[in-house]
Amino acid sequence: MLTLYTAVGSLQFVNVNGKPVPHVINNQKEYGMSKEELLVWSCLAFQILTYPELERLFEKNRADSGQSISLPLSHYLNRLLLRGLLVKGMGVSAVDALYRLLGTLTITPVEDRFLPRLASVFLLYTKGQVQLKDIPGSCAKQNARPRSGKSWLLPEKRLCPRQSCCSVWSGAS
Repeated sequence: MLTLYTAVGSLQFVNVNGKPVPHVINNQKEYGMSKEELLVWSCLAFQILTYPELERLFEKNRADSGQSISLPLSHYLNRLLLRGLLVKGMGVSAVDALYRLLGTLTITPVEDRFLPRLASVFLLYTKGQVQLKDIPGSCAKQNARPRSGKSWLLPEKRLCPRQSCCSVWSGAS
């Protein structure tokens, strides 16, 4: 049985008594983390790893940071899984495990505001990737184009010998 792990949420540092304290925001909830938990979470951020891969990366990062950790990796892994800051998928094959891992995730839309778009376009302009004449169009909010109704309908000619299954998808009654 193969198990895959990944981190979810976004990392932010909040000043508490003048010291930056790491917090992970997930599902509009804020979670404080210990140094060890942050180390495990950051090993899995933007990555999907098996337990042995995570263990090797965790030990390497722990040694590089000079931290001495008394509890095993599984302790911190279970705490983060319980709080919903990590997700895992298990399966007989890698495809099964990946499917079960990704099936638990949801997409949270990002708020689209003018100032971040303007800053991004300005950065692209300074790098020479956007011309001056293209800036107004690049800053404008892009509306999603509606899909053509034809792209969602099946052709009128039915290829399936059972008419009932195809009539549902084509919109016919």
